[in-house]
Amino acid sequence: NTNARSLRNIILVSNDDARQAELDVMTKGRNRLIEIYAQLEATIATPDGKALFHDLHVVQHPAYAKAMDEVKQLAMVGRVDEARSILLSDVRDKQKAYLGALDRLIEHEQRLMKVSTAKVEDETRITSVVMLVLTAIAAGVGGLMAWLTIGLIARLAPQSETPGHFATIDGLRGHLAFAVFLHHGVIWHAYLRTGVWTAPALPFYNQ
Repeated sequence: NTNARSLRNIILVSNDDARQAELDVMTKGRNRLIEIYAQLEATIATPDGKALFHDLHVVQHPAYAKAMDEVKQLAMVGRVDEARSILLSDVRDKQKAYLGALDRLIEHEQRLMKVSTAKVEDETRITSVVMLVLTAIAAGVGGLMAWLTIGLIARLAPQSETPGHFATIDGLRGHLAFAVFLHHGVIWHAYLRTGVWTAPALPFYNQ
């Protein structure tokens, strides 16, 4: 904690310029903390999180800052022993309460993150299953349509095989091309969701 170190230094140093430098550090630190609190408050959405933030920002932090200000004022007028006594008692107690409130807020937000992560993983698994089913259906329909089309063409326009070509192998090429299309489709679907172009997580789509 930068402010806590600066407050300690104000008591330890005897030079007025050095003390003023530490005061400037504390002022900058508090201004930065105000900005951080404003950003943090905007991200908290749950009632429990808001209550924990209120305890931290409205209850504990002002009490901690007030105790620090008292030490600072005593040290600046040369009452170092009194300042040291309050630093080791009241300030330490207020700091402990403040950090405890901060820890509770952090733990709460971490629990929410774990729950959100679990939901995303569940949705991903469900999406994978749906994609697998749709792929199987598409493959089945595609195979049926290919079989019907080949049968119809064979009856309407029978052709002899071209030298060096086999109808069965040419048909297999069509299935392979369709599999490549599905493979790239799954990769594109994942890319739209995650922004990362990578091989599908399920081995089925990599065959």
